[in-house]
Amino acid sequence: MRSLLAITLFFGLGAGVAFGQLPSLGTEPPRGPLYPAPTAPLAADSMRGDNAYMRRIAEWTPCDGGVSAPFTVPFAWANRQVLLRICSAPSDYDVRVNGRTVAYVADGSVPAEVNVTRAVQEGRNEVEILLRQTPALAQIESWESGSEPRQPGAAWVLSQPTLRVRDVVARTWRAADESDYTAEVAMVVKSEALNPRTSRLWYELLSPAGTVAASGHRDITLDMRREDTVRFLAHLPADSLWSAERPQRYTLRLKTQHEGRYDEYTEFRLGLRSAELRDGQLLVNGSSVTLRTASVSPGATAAELANVRR
Repeated sequence: MRSLLAITLFFGLGAGVAFGQLPSLGTEPPRGPLYPAPTAPLAADSMRGDNAYMRRIAEWTPCDGGVSAPFTVPFAWANRQVLLRICSAPSDYDVRVNGRTVAYVADGSVPAEVNVTRAVQEGRNEVEILLRQTPALAQIESWESGSEPRQPGAAWVLSQPTLRVRDVVARTWRAADESDYTAEVAMVVKSEALNPRTSRLWYELLSPAGTVAASGHRDITLDMRREDTVRFLAHLPADSLWSAERPQRYTLRLKTQHEGRYDEYTEFRLGLRSAELRDGQLLVNGSSVTLRTASVSPGATAAELANVRR
């Protein structure tokens, strides 16, 4: 048994070294964009500007091996989680907060989030993004690097409650009578507390026309940093679903309540539609669709991309 384990480790490590890439370390599981806010109107703000729970890192300063930027953790974030979101970077990179390495992101082309609660302090803090000089994925990239400074893309510092909404997942299928559709919306909820913690999650699903498709609340108790889902079903008219011809979306409004106080408001835009592959044909909302491809230059402008779509 010991020999088998040694052989497995040898070949596993050998494959990783041969490929030249390490997995991401210290990052949160991937999720869609989430913008916490202290009030419902701010959660509905499409501009996604700064608020009491979300602050953009506006300017980076070159430092040894990468870039750095200051950010502030206010007193109001006490007993809350602090997360750092980096939307993109020109290579894989290390994340350092107040001189402490907290994460390594293996793929800079996708967004990454790091829980930095234990590394920050009230008041002024500093984050460093240390870019790798020889990206592990450079051998499979299909674009040329320009001469502009190597800096990360948009970055945010977020504050969420101890029991927080981590992600939202939705799926849609045709109802039994085939006259409308049923949507299942699942809110992934995670607790960062060691002791049991109970919160109430309120939800409201609005149709593209602004009518209420579903609403309610659920009480959820989690302990020991557990994660669970809160689900609800909604019946949807066929003409309210998302499609390429009618790219309309539902609005999901959430608010988290703990001991009578609302800790967070969030809002999501969901393109609810069914998608399936049947007999080699892609069906969206029960109708067949044709996939088309086109060659696009990496430097294509927005107008050129619009012409390609037409």
